[in-house]
This record gives sequence, C-alpha cells and structure tokens, in this order.
Amino acid sequence: QKGEYIQKNCCYGYKKEENTLKIDEPAANTIKLIFQLVLQGNNYAQMIKELYHRKIVTPKIYKQRRKNQKDLPYHSYIWSTTTIKRILSNEQYIGTYVMRKTAVKELGERATKREEKDWIKIPNHHEAIIEKEVFKQVQKQLFSIKVKSRNQREYLLKGKVCCGYCYHNMDRRSKKSAVFLC
Repeated sequence: QKGEYIQKNCCYGYKKEENTLKIDEPAANTIKLIFQLVLQGNNYAQMIKELYHRKIVTPKIYKQRRKNQKDLPYHSYIWSTTTIKRILSNEQYIGTYVMRKTAVKELGERATKREEKDWIKIPNHHEAIIEKEVFKQVQKQLFSIKVKSRNQREYLLKGKVCCGYCYHNMDRRSKKSAVFLC
C-alpha cells in the first residue's frame, strides 16, 4: 500500500535497491533493442537471430552471471519466443508496478494466475525504460506478428533429443523418415 517494491526478484531490466526499482542499464538497453526491433517490423525468429548475433545473454543467464563471472556457453545467447513475448507485454517497463498477478490457495501448491481485474496497478511507480506511446504501438503491432503454427504430435522421444550445439530440445519433422531439427 505504501508503493514499496516488496518482491524478492525484480523483472529483467531493473535492480532492487532499498525497496525501490532502479534501472539496470545493460539489461535496459536490451529491452529497448527488443522494442525497437518490433517497431522495425521484425518477427520473433528475426529478433532471436539478432539477439544471438549481438551475443546478448538471456535474462536467466544474465541474473546468474551477476553472481559468478564465468565464460558462457554459446547456448546462453539463444532466446525463446516466450521470453520476448513476456518482455513486450510487461507493463513494468512503462513505470507501472503490477502486483497480485498470482494467488496461492494452499502452501505447497502452484500459484494460479488471477484475472486482470484483480491485479493492483500503480502507474508512475518507478522510472520507465520504455515510453508509453512506444509501448502502445508495440501492443498494436504484436497481433500482426505471426508465430509458425505446427501440428504438435506426441512421440516417444519428445523432450529427450537435444541439440549437441545449443543443448535445446530438437523438433521432429515427419517426412518419409523422421528428421530432428534445432
């Protein structure tokens, strides 16, 4: 109710200092780049390739890297479509603090997502990384970005065949003989 940031972790692009959110410049530059790529008309695959070629680590690896500085394997630079979608739809990047998005009914159970009308939103809570107008333009443009839809079939090796290069799960394409692609 005081507007203090009480969560343990903060979203990618920010760092927590004395119960307030401060901009984390290297991560904030990545956020700005992602929004810029959408405005330029790139689809998710093009954005993932661009982030990989610029050697920008994923948010998970970025948080881990702050704890210990090691040489990173090349699969640390491979972003997922889900991560990019989550960034593009996150209102915290325009300075809005969003609370109570999930609820836990009993201890030990998984959290369930609440309806948006039950969320608490505090506008202008912290410094924005993205301008509100840019955010609105991107939200309109998100509906035009297509994601390839494939018929997902169950098969015995689903989730068990991994790429030897990037260690991500490989997709199976059915032709005369099955082919696995990264």
